[in-house]
Order: sequence, then C-alpha cells, then structure tokens
Amino acid sequence: MHYQKLKRLISAITILMFSQLVFAQTTKIRIGTFDSRLIALAYYGSKDYGKVIADFDKDYKDATLKKDSAVIKKLLVKGPVMQRMMNDRIYGKGTINDILDHYKDKITAIAKSQNVVMAVSKWEVQYKTPGVELIDLTWKIMDIFNPSSQVIQWAKAGEKELPIKDAIFEDIN
Repeated sequence: MHYQKLKRLISAITILMFSQLVFAQTTKIRIGTFDSRLIALAYYGSKDYGKVIADFDKDYKDATLKKDSAVIKKLLVKGPVMQRMMNDRIYGKGTINDILDHYKDKITAIAKSQNVVMAVSKWEVQYKTPGVELIDLTWKIMDIFNPSSQVIQWAKAGEKELPIKDAIFEDIN
C-alpha cells in the first residue's frame, strides 16, 4: 500500500517537474524597457517641467526681493545642477526614476496593457536569458507628457544615437 502511494507521488512529482520544464521553455517573461533619454526629452519639453521652471524662477525672484542670501545661494547652485542632470538624462544614461515616480499609475497602466511584469530603462539591462522578452515601452511612456511635434522629431533622431559617456560633465548647448 505504501509502495503504491510512493509510486503515485513520484509520478505526480515527475509530471509536475516535466510540465514546469515545458512551460519554462515555451513561455517567456516579458519585461518592459524604455529609452530613458527619450522619456527625459519628453518630460523636459512638457508643461509639467515648465511648472518646475516657473516655480524655480518665482523662488529666485522672491528671494532676490527679500534679499534672502541663503536661498539665493542655494538656487544659484541648484540651477546649474539641474542643467547637468538634464544633460545626463537626455544625452547620457542618467536615471529618471525621480521623474517617473510622479507617474507610477500611468506607467503601471501602460505596463499592464502590454502584459509586462516590470518596466526598466534599457540602459539598466546588463544581461537577460533567452527566456526573457524585452518589450519597448518608450513611445507609450513618452505619450504621458504629450510631446510636441518638435520633441517627437528630436526623439526620433536621438534614438538612433548612442548615449554620451559622462554627459553630466559635458557642456551641451
């Protein structure tokens, strides 16, 4: 009696292992990727970023009127740092996670619509197995920012170019 139960258990485990092996070989894990440079370009050309700049300008003007040297000093450092970060994001491989954090719901909806298990910058993918399929979400994520025709034109040109190494240190105008 115990022999029959053991035999059935071994058979069940064998079938389960075989089915898992077959499933693993026929079903790929879908991971969404995006070109962070193009997403950054769309963001920096958006109304959302326009508001960031308007707020920065207002803070600077207010600090100047109040003669608040501490705030002025901080903003005089912050402005060039923001520009360097923008350069690294648009021309290099700089992270845009802090930008995307504000749009998680929209990115989640895009990822779900494309049946991917996650979304990550294509520059962060160092290795993948044959069981992983990369799905490009770049243009769908860019649409969040309602890019102008000029931004779309720049993005199409930019996607053909390789990122600039150490773009954060470059004076790009």
